[in-house]
Amino acid sequence: MISKMDKNYATLLLAFLVFASLPVANAYSYSYGYYDGGSGSGIAAFFIIFFIVIISAIIFTLWMLIDCIRREFKDRVLWILIILLVGLIGSIIYYFMIKRKNVHDNAGDMPIRTQRQVTKEDKVQFIVDYVKNKMASGEDMDVVLDDLSKKGLSAEDKQLIIKRIVT
Repeated sequence: MISKMDKNYATLLLAFLVFASLPVANAYSYSYGYYDGGSGSGIAAFFIIFFIVIISAIIFTLWMLIDCIRREFKDRVLWILIILLVGLIGSIIYYFMIKRKNVHDNAGDMPIRTQRQVTKEDKVQFIVDYVKNKMASGEDMDVVLDDLSKKGLSAEDKQLIIKRIVT
């Protein structure tokens, strides 16, 4: 089923194709001596710019729709419907209310589904790599681990890290 928005975009595309042909027709008439100095190329330039704006709006709407589908949050279905039914205006509202807010809000209440969660194993491996780099620069492993213990490293994790570094 074709929505009203799709019909509007199709109509605008058809209008662009008609008016984009004006410079070609203008050049053709000029080469055969029929040029009267009309404003055909000015109209065509207007519609080319208009077409670029329409294509940009479609791309932005699709970008926001894909972001909304991939993002996990409470009112996702509602926002998908708003973007589909309202189009560009809904996409702009979504951008400022959801996407941009999430970029500036590092609370992480709406993670992207494709990002995997950081596990304890990842954290331990990161600390192992950190300690190895510190040891390579001449620091003692015990001093580095004591500093990390002061910052909240558990005794269990400390033993696991020592075991990984030694083996």
